[in-house]
Amino acid sequence: MKKEIEDKLWILISNKVNKYFDPSKTSCDVYVDEGPGKPHKQVFESIEHYTEQTGKRFRKTKDQTDRGLTREQAFNETHKK
Repeated sequence: MKKEIEDKLWILISNKVNKYFDPSKTSCDVYVDEGPGKPHKQVFESIEHYTEQTGKRFRKTKDQTDRGLTREQAFNETHKK
């Protein structure tokens, strides 16, 4: 009985964690939980809005830096409106 409960709990936690830490998403993606199973990507109007909402400085990925994008271009690529 205890093992069954632990297994079910492990599955529930794993599913929730996997939903928010999907490796196909970039580290810059920010998700808001709108209820059970309904996360969506949050849209930011500008780098300043991103900083205001997240408390973090927007950073370009290595790939964006290697391609020579400005922070603004990288931001628009990452957070399409």
